[in-house]
Amino acid sequence: MFDITISAFAGTVLGIFFTFILMVLLGGTNGGIWLDIFIAAAVTASGVVAHIVLKGRSKAFVLGACIAVAIMSTFGTFQMSNILTHAEVLAAGRKWCLATADDVTITSVDQLGYFSLNKGGQHSPHLTLNIEGLELHEALNWSIRRQKFDPSYFAFNRCEPLKYFAENIR
Repeated sequence: MFDITISAFAGTVLGIFFTFILMVLLGGTNGGIWLDIFIAAAVTASGVVAHIVLKGRSKAFVLGACIAVAIMSTFGTFQMSNILTHAEVLAAGRKWCLATADDVTITSVDQLGYFSLNKGGQHSPHLTLNIEGLELHEALNWSIRRQKFDPSYFAFNRCEPLKYFAENIR
């Protein structure tokens, strides 16, 4: 029993690691929420197949990995609405915009998916919220882990704030 628990834990760790690899590889695509849902569905189906076909430690390992990826993917499906909701609240009626690494302005909600959001480089934020009237050093960066905008000392990304930004990218 103990070896099955260890196998499940090792699979979960691998699943979390695999999720981060997918995030880096798929960053910058326009998959959006459908990419997140597809990944969650694919690993869930893989988990069901593993449950039927495998036995013992192998089963626990694969199920642990599948469950970890499925949970993180499902969690990620809420990211797009979290980003837009928090940005509108923080902007409080002012013009605003979102920029990814290399000053690329978000032009579609499909760029805001958990897996499709451009991850940038090591020192570049994933997503920066620029609000009219705030200086660059006052911009806010999106935290994928915390699912909210945080003040940043590294707000490199610029874009031109627009009124009704969220409606323009939908």
